[in-house]
Amino acid sequence: MAVPLTNLFESNFNFYNINDMIKKGAKVPDFRLKALEEKFVMHMKRVQELFRDFGKLEDEFDIQQQLDVLKTKDWENIEPFHFYFMPLRKRTDDVIKCLLDMNRLGPLRCKYVIEHNTELMDLVIAMCKQDRISQWIGSNEIKRD
Repeated sequence: MAVPLTNLFESNFNFYNINDMIKKGAKVPDFRLKALEEKFVMHMKRVQELFRDFGKLEDEFDIQQQLDVLKTKDWENIEPFHFYFMPLRKRTDDVIKCLLDMNRLGPLRCKYVIEHNTELMDLVIAMCKQDRISQWIGSNEIKRD
């Protein structure tokens, strides 16, 4: 199995679980959340690079910036942010769910050549397209003001 994809499986699984714990009200140390996010970003960036270099991904991507936009305080209750960020949240959740499903099925059910995992690549492409739109309205404090 391709190492970048199995690394992404593991970091996605851990990052998903810690975010799920936080949603359920569990107290988790900030350093642990930050470390798992950094690993997820690093592994997702590598897979996105492979999709760009050998697959169909044409849009620019910055997964850390994307996650930072989704951390905008109270965006769900601010109408313009909700309009642009909710589709990004959904696309991101679709990628996360796909990775969780692929991890659950096991590495032997995935394609060795990463860009041949077309379902994942198509979801990542859709996420990056939506991220590009969302960055126009909320990529930094000045735009969010």
